[in-house]
Amino acid sequence: MIATPLMVKAGDQLAKRLRITNSGEGTGPVTELARHVVIIGYEEVGQLICLMLAKTNIPYIAFDSDIGVVLQAKRLNRPVHFGDMFNRSSQEAAGLSKAAAIYVTSRNMNRAKGLAITLHRLYPHLDVFVRVRTINDQDELVAKGIKHAGTGFIESTLVRGGMLLQSLGVSEDKVREMVNELHQNDYALIRADYAKIEKNNG
Repeated sequence: MIATPLMVKAGDQLAKRLRITNSGEGTGPVTELARHVVIIGYEEVGQLICLMLAKTNIPYIAFDSDIGVVLQAKRLNRPVHFGDMFNRSSQEAAGLSKAAAIYVTSRNMNRAKGLAITLHRLYPHLDVFVRVRTINDQDELVAKGIKHAGTGFIESTLVRGGMLLQSLGVSEDKVREMVNELHQNDYALIRADYAKIEKNNG
């Protein structure tokens, strides 16, 4: 218990560094981003959306509230930062006022839905994409103005990711070509990207 305040202080300092540190792929420093996509949650779905954005050269930045996940991603030079998007300072660090869209994904469905609703209310100019578990979850969010709520995993992620890319100006033909490429050989490219993360975790 005596060490707890020191651990909290050290964690806060690490979190602050992670929120403002730029790391490589697909984006410049946070303060220089504009018309970018903010991915909230860097589990499998978040990783896939990042892969799709990277393959179409759209600037993005990702945030996760698990420091371990962030550190693993940074070892692969991925633009993933620590932060809780319910927190105003994290929203500012992500440049949400200048972003083009948000993609929310979380294994905690109540958290994902709450965050999508909160960010839609605070940043009504943004398209909020969110991965949900059930049709009921989807209907609930659509009723609250979240037009881009969708169910499922890889297939629905490819569909929603394709819609996201088209909303950002990527042609329908190029989106179809990219999605077909990701479908090939039993999702070989997607599996390979996930394998990099899993190998790095080991």
